[in-house]
Amino acid sequence: MGVVGLVGAAALPPTAGLAALTVASFGVMGMLPVFWLLLPRLLTGRAAAGGFALINSIGALGGVVGPTLVGAAKDSTGSLAPGMLALAGVLLIAALLTLTVRMGAPSTRTRLVPRAESQSS
Repeated sequence: MGVVGLVGAAALPPTAGLAALTVASFGVMGMLPVFWLLLPRLLTGRAAAGGFALINSIGALGGVVGPTLVGAAKDSTGSLAPGMLALAGVLLIAALLTLTVRMGAPSTRTRLVPRAESQSS
């Protein structure tokens, strides 16, 4: 949904483009809870902490690179469309990379809620 919304924002007139940006935001924000649940299923302990730190660092870098990329594309072309299409491309690559993650059975070490113990009376 995020990719479709960003492409729509690039291709549609301003009013419809704003609606398309809403769709993009809905798609990206809807994915976040699922994305953050992947890491504890893959890593535990210090490795999980390092994984969270790496993800946050890459996100902070994206917060600088994304607006710079869109601004540079607008300055060189006079339109926001190339910048939006570039962001859609990066989002598509990220989604495809996420699909390549192999998930095993959930580890009991990463369980956030303890299992209910059966009580015998």
